[in-house]
Amino acid sequence: MESSDTISLTARLTRSWLWCAAAVIGGIAGALYWGSLPGGFVWDDVVLVDGTGIGGGTVAGCFRTAFLQHYYRPLVSLSFLIDRLLWPDNPAAYRMVNIVLHALASVVVAALAWEAFGRRSLAMSAGLLYAVHPVHVGATAWIGGRTDTLGCLWTSLFALGLIMAARRHGHQRTMCMAGALVSFALAAFTKEQTLFLLPMAPIAFWCWRPGRGVADPRDGWYAGALFAVVTILYLSIGAFLGLPGIRYLGATPAIQVERFGQSVTAYAQTLLLPDLGVLHSFSLERWADRAPLSVVIGYVIVVTSLWACFFLWRRNRPAAWFLIMIILSLAPVLNILPLPFLLFAPYRAATASIGVSVLLARFIGSIRLKRGGFRAAPAALALSALCTVYVVLTLEVIPSWRTERGLFTAVRANDPGAMVAHYMLAREAAGAGRYHEAAECLGEMLARLYRSRAWRRAETSWNAMKTDRYVRMRVLQNQGDRRAPEAFLAELYMQLGYARVYSGDPAGAVEAFRTSVGWERSSGAALHGLGWSYMQMKRWPEAEHALLAALEVAPSNDVRKLLAQVFERQGRYQEAYRQSLFVAREELGHDRR
Repeated sequence: MESSDTISLTARLTRSWLWCAAAVIGGIAGALYWGSLPGGFVWDDVVLVDGTGIGGGTVAGCFRTAFLQHYYRPLVSLSFLIDRLLWPDNPAAYRMVNIVLHALASVVVAALAWEAFGRRSLAMSAGLLYAVHPVHVGATAWIGGRTDTLGCLWTSLFALGLIMAARRHGHQRTMCMAGALVSFALAAFTKEQTLFLLPMAPIAFWCWRPGRGVADPRDGWYAGALFAVVTILYLSIGAFLGLPGIRYLGATPAIQVERFGQSVTAYAQTLLLPDLGVLHSFSLERWADRAPLSVVIGYVIVVTSLWACFFLWRRNRPAAWFLIMIILSLAPVLNILPLPFLLFAPYRAATASIGVSVLLARFIGSIRLKRGGFRAAPAALALSALCTVYVVLTLEVIPSWRTERGLFTAVRANDPGAMVAHYMLAREAAGAGRYHEAAECLGEMLARLYRSRAWRRAETSWNAMKTDRYVRMRVLQNQGDRRAPEAFLAELYMQLGYARVYSGDPAGAVEAFRTSVGWERSSGAALHGLGWSYMQMKRWPEAEHALLAALEVAPSNDVRKLLAQVFERQGRYQEAYRQSLFVAREELGHDRR
C-alpha cells in the first residue's frame, strides 16, 4: 500500500500539473485572439452597446425584454449593460471580455476531459483543440458573439459538475450537483440552446459511477428532475413576460426536411472539416447548390451518429455521453423548427465543439505504435497537424471581424446567398456616401429574394409577393425582425430609392419609391423621396402629389421647402410663398425656444 506521504506528493504534483496546463491552454487561447482587439463595433454590436437591443440599458429591462427582439437571454443583456457602465465606447474592452471568457472555457474543457477520462494527455489535447478551433472566431472575435462565449463557459461548467457529481458520494456529490445546477441555470438564461441538454443530467449518472459504494439506479432520475425544474422556470418566465415564440416562416414540411439534411452536413463540416468558405457562410446556399447530395450526406450522418451512440453505449459510455452532448447541442439549430433569422451560422456550433474537442482528443490519443520507444509519436504528430490547421484558419478569419465592411465583403465573396451581407454592405456604403455601390448591393439582394426580374417593377413586385409563397418565405427568413414582410420590403425599396437618387438615377429612384409606397402607404420618408425624385425629372404635377401626401402623413419643413419649389416651378407663386412663410415661422419659433 502507498504511504500517506506518497499519496500527498502525487496529489500536489497533480495539482501543479493542472495549474500549468490551465496557464498554457488559457494563454494560447488568449494569444490567438489578441489580434481581434483593434476591431470596432460590427453588425449588432451598435444596438447591444447603446442599449436598444438589450432592453433600453437598465437592469430591469435586461430581464423583461427580448434580446434583439427574438430571444430571452437576460444574462447576456446584463453582461453588456455592465460593459456599458465600465467602458461605454471602448470596443477593445468588449472584445477583451470575450477573449477572457473563451480562455476560461478552454481551461474548463480540459478539466472536463480530465474528470471524464482521467488522462492528462487527453485533457491537454481537448483543451488545446477547443481553444484553437475556428468555430469560435465568430463567438470570440465579434462582440455580439458574447452569447456563445458566455454560454460555452456555463455549459462546460455544467458538464464538469455533472460528471463530478456522478463520481462522488455524500457531501461532495451535493456540492458538485449544486454547482452543475447553477451552471445549467446560468447557461439557460444565457442561451436557450442549453435547454436541450437536459437529458445529459440523468445520462451522466448512468455513464459514471462513484469510486466506492453502491450507486442507486434512481440517482439519474432525481438529478434530471432538478434540471427539469430550471427548464420549466425558464419557459414560465418567458411565457409570463410574453416573449416571442416560434414563428411560422412559410416553409413547407418538405422544405424543412431538406433544410435539416443540409444543416446537418453544414455543421458537421464546420466542426470536422472547416474551411474559409464555411466560416464565412451565413446561409445554406453553399449546401443547397449541392443538393440532393448534401441532403443525403446529412441523413447518413444522422443515422451513423445514432448507431455510434448505441455502439459506444455498450463499449465506452463516457464517449457515448459526449456524442449525445454534441447531438443535443446541435438539435435546436438544425432547422427542425423554423429559426427566426439565418438558416446557418458557424458560431451556433460553438457549444457542440465542447464534445467534439473531447472526442477528437480521445481519438487522436488512441493512435499509437504497437512497439518501440515512441509509441505516442503518431498521436503527437496528428494533434500538432490538426492544431496547426485550426490556428491558421482562425488567424485568417479573425481580421474579417474587425470591421463591418471587411466581414460582409468576405461573407459575400464566399456565400453570395447570404442576404445579410448585401444588406449590411449597402448600409455601410450609403453611410460612406458610395450610393451607386449601395444601390447595387440592394438590387442584388432583391434579385436573390425574388429570384426573377419581378423586383424591378412595382406592379410585378407586388404581385410576386402576393402569389409566390417562396418569395414570401425568403423575405420572412431574411428580414431579421418580427414585423410584417411588407414593411421590410418597403424599407428595402425606400433605401434603394434614396441610393439611386443620390447616385444620379432619378428614374430608377421613382420606381423604387413607388414600390415602397405600394407596400406601406403611410411612409412619409418614401413619399418624400418619391416627390424629390419626380422633381429631379421635372415632373412637377407628380412631385406635387407625392409631396402633399408626404405632408399629410409626416409633416416636416424639408417637405414644405420642396413643395415651395414645386409650386414656384409651376408658376403658383402665392402657394409657394405660403409654404416658405410657414417654414420661416417654424424655424424662427424653434430658434426662440
